[in-house]
Amino acid sequence: MTLTRLHGCVLPTQEDYPTMSPGHWEPCTCAEFSAAITAAGGYENLTVWSSCTDLAGQYGTPTIFTCWGERDGDPVAADGGPPENQRPCQMDHVRFVATGPRPVKEATDA
Repeated sequence: MTLTRLHGCVLPTQEDYPTMSPGHWEPCTCAEFSAAITAAGGYENLTVWSSCTDLAGQYGTPTIFTCWGERDGDPVAADGGPPENQRPCQMDHVRFVATGPRPVKEATDA
């Protein structure tokens, strides 16, 4: 089964982002999540690819979700869960595992 959502929030895929590497999302521990962020250069070198904060549950189950990724590369990791779990290592964590190289961008005529 392919992991495509975390707490109702969509995880990026190559279908939606053709310039990212082929790969898949896998559940991970808090330590593995932190290691993935660190391996990508830390939060200061990443950007938020997507997020959702619905504390009151206006659009469904109350949720906090953040997906971190490289500015011009691949997604790295995401975490999410109910607002009462927002303390460190209380959220559910996933990391992106690339299974091949990123597609080469074709040059455009200037």
